[in-house]
Amino acid sequence: MGFPPGSLNLPLVIAHRGDNTNAPENTISAFRKALDFSADGIELDVKLTKDRKLVVIHDRSLDRTTNGAGLVNHHTQEEILRLDAGSWLTPEFAGENPPTLDDVFEALPSDFLINVEMKVIMNGTNTIAHQVADVVRRHARWTSTFVSSFNPISLWALRKIEPEIARGYIWSKRHPFPIRSRIFSPLVKAN
Repeated sequence: MGFPPGSLNLPLVIAHRGDNTNAPENTISAFRKALDFSADGIELDVKLTKDRKLVVIHDRSLDRTTNGAGLVNHHTQEEILRLDAGSWLTPEFAGENPPTLDDVFEALPSDFLINVEMKVIMNGTNTIAHQVADVVRRHARWTSTFVSSFNPISLWALRKIEPEIARGYIWSKRHPFPIRSRIFSPLVKAN
């Protein structure tokens, strides 16, 4: 299904990690505030945990945005979901936990645009693609979700697993030449 060319009014206002000015980034509060401020959608980041489950968090480490410490992939999903991801910003958000992708889809209207960025380097490219595809299927969010990544292999895996999910291949000048040259674009077939 995805997004047919010209089907969206452009430009869109996408709240990066939610409304991360007025709420802790990548939390349900930040996503709801973005919706309340009439953003067209949100961008969020998903990573794999030690037990190969999804958690919504940007950094490799838990240190900056939670009261936890260490690498995300050294902790189980259950351990991470118990952390406080809010009090680092203000006491008002104390007790706000990192969400799962399921939590986000359940908290927001089904027609609200969500850009799911898969944060994966090498280990777990297929696993993260399978996990994201499963969540999109479970919530039937075909027309309001697109998945992006700097990792073209994870996007290629997603295309093979579930070609109906819209994909976005992202890169920057600081990435290695094969990524920034977009040589992998034919594999990804980004929307």
